[in-house]
Amino acid sequence: MAELVVKGQAEVIGALDEFERSADDLTDTHGRVVARLLPDVRAGTPKRTGALAVSWQTSATKDAGSIGSPLTYAGPIEFGTSRFDGFAMVRDAINRNQGDIVKGYEAALGDAGKRAGFRVTT
Repeated sequence: MAELVVKGQAEVIGALDEFERSADDLTDTHGRVVARLLPDVRAGTPKRTGALAVSWQTSATKDAGSIGSPLTYAGPIEFGTSRFDGFAMVRDAINRNQGDIVKGYEAALGDAGKRAGFRVTT
């Protein structure tokens, strides 16, 4: 369990403001998390020509990370159609790596807390 040690109201407000600024933009963290998933997504992609497997790309904003492909058939292969079941390459990679995803965000938020002056213990 984390312990929060701050003395005085002004220090609390200042530390919380700094934490909010530090944690507000998680672009780098989102980018690292989805980049770690990419090899698993590619490995789980069915390969007729291999074009879909190599087309997967990651992107990140301050609010989210994503994995996608510019190929028009990526969605139907992932989710399926009325004619065939999908392969769930992205969803399965996320499910298999949930622990690592959580650890990545815990580390980023712990670092933000430290930058804000909190003593972070686990």
